[in-house]
Amino acid sequence: MDHSEVQFEALKMALQRTWQDGPGALPQFWYVGAPSGLGKSHLLRAVREAEHRQVAVTLPGMLPALTGALHEPLSAGRQAALVPVWRAARPDLNWPALAGAPRDVSESEVLDALTGTLCRAAQAQGGWMLIVDEAERATPDDLRVLQACWRAVCLHGAPVLVIVAGQDPQPDWLRDIHLTASLTPGAAVHVRSLAPLDGPGMQAFVRASLGPADAQYPDWLLGRSGGHPLWAAQLTGHLRAGGALRPEAGVWTFTPPPLDTLPGSLEALLRSRWTALRTGDAGDDVLDLLALAQAPVPLADLQAMTSLDQDALRRLIARLQGQGAVHAALASGTVTLSLTHPSLGEVGRQALLPGQEARLLGLLITRSADPHLRARYARQAAHPDAGALTATALEAARLVQAPALIAEHAGALLAMEPGGDHPALLKDLGLAQARLGAHRDAAQSLAQLGGQDAEVTEAHVNALMNLGEYQAGLDLLDGWPAPLPAALEVRRARLYLHLGRMDDVLPILDALLTLPEVNLTQVHLARAHHALLAHDAPGSRRRPGRRCSTPGTTPSGRTR
Repeated sequence: MDHSEVQFEALKMALQRTWQDGPGALPQFWYVGAPSGLGKSHLLRAVREAEHRQVAVTLPGMLPALTGALHEPLSAGRQAALVPVWRAARPDLNWPALAGAPRDVSESEVLDALTGTLCRAAQAQGGWMLIVDEAERATPDDLRVLQACWRAVCLHGAPVLVIVAGQDPQPDWLRDIHLTASLTPGAAVHVRSLAPLDGPGMQAFVRASLGPADAQYPDWLLGRSGGHPLWAAQLTGHLRAGGALRPEAGVWTFTPPPLDTLPGSLEALLRSRWTALRTGDAGDDVLDLLALAQAPVPLADLQAMTSLDQDALRRLIARLQGQGAVHAALASGTVTLSLTHPSLGEVGRQALLPGQEARLLGLLITRSADPHLRARYARQAAHPDAGALTATALEAARLVQAPALIAEHAGALLAMEPGGDHPALLKDLGLAQARLGAHRDAAQSLAQLGGQDAEVTEAHVNALMNLGEYQAGLDLLDGWPAPLPAALEVRRARLYLHLGRMDDVLPILDALLTLPEVNLTQVHLARAHHALLAHDAPGSRRRPGRRCSTPGTTPSGRTR
């Protein structure tokens, strides 16, 4: 592992050189961490420019993005049982009809199919880029998919260059990435922090933004922006709009404006830029829709949601691109549009009136093919169909086994009817929280469920164990009638171990070894744990008044 701070141009060249070195230099994983506005998204666009062997993801949404990028090989695959999963992830794409009744598939089966397809595509095409932006917005589901991709790439030695950008300089999930690479000969992980632009960096920035320009402009811009690329880009747009930058004979001339006429902060500059972009006509809806959208918007959808004809929309997009406000990309054969920086969208959302926001969100609900986006837009707009759309999104999340999405939508549905009796939603929420490692939340959700559901109780006991509340876990199990399911007996043994009740453990473990449905790996791990503890405390004795708990007796000695 190496970690250093580098300039934009140096990092861009290093990434491009890594890709140009070919399959023999891969797999490699690069993580770029930097605060907002230092040029991470611009770097990723520059690296992948003109390269078709890639999938670019702006988080959240790792599974849908990969499913879309691999649509053709996934459609042609022989795993028919996975078609409903792919369809739920990308309902906007055409998938083959499923013959026969669908069957349940595990998350590992889904990830194996997806990552295996990625590796085969990379090997067949001589390399593949997996580019992930805004990692700070990643859900646990996204991180599981990303880590599964890296494990598969390393396992198969697939020629994949993974580049991830985020605001955290050293996110915790990188530990697993490093560990996987350390076990894989030839794999490498690089961590870099983007530094503010220096003099040569600002000159390169001006060349890329404007082309030939007044020689004094890069130094002036560096002094005014502090080398912050977002500030530099927005200030350049502000100066073009105000006439301080003017094109003459193919060169941008620069007349420095009085400093007291310039916005005094980046936020003020963004507000000024947003106001200047607006023209008071139907084109403003395009800007507002892009500000509200939580994902890039297809060009065809923008046309359908506005009163602009195709030519007028294309002229508008060209103007906004020229002003540095809008970025266009080609994804799965579809042109999509987004604002060039999230901060610009935040300013745009703040400027919307409630009535405007509800109207535009209604348009996004109508056009979006993603059930999760539709549900979010509906909840944000307090739309009458918010409940139904959220229920549809929850079903899609269940199908792809995405606990973060399940928790989001189940929690939203419960919040819509506080105090209602919704055991199925509570179960969805609690089990999803448990899978996400939100142990306190999981324990609180699952504690609200009555009845005796082994899956719920097992998850509840696991959450209590992770919280160190061992006696509460035992009390929960004591509320069950005899005999306990094997999985819960294993949990009882582990709770005894945590409480130091050594003599109560072995009879349970011995009895469990005779049951066909038990997970023997868990039993053997518990026995090993017991042996270690017994070695450290050989004088341990059974507590007075307590007897062994076996599948035929209760902890108090009462026959079940």
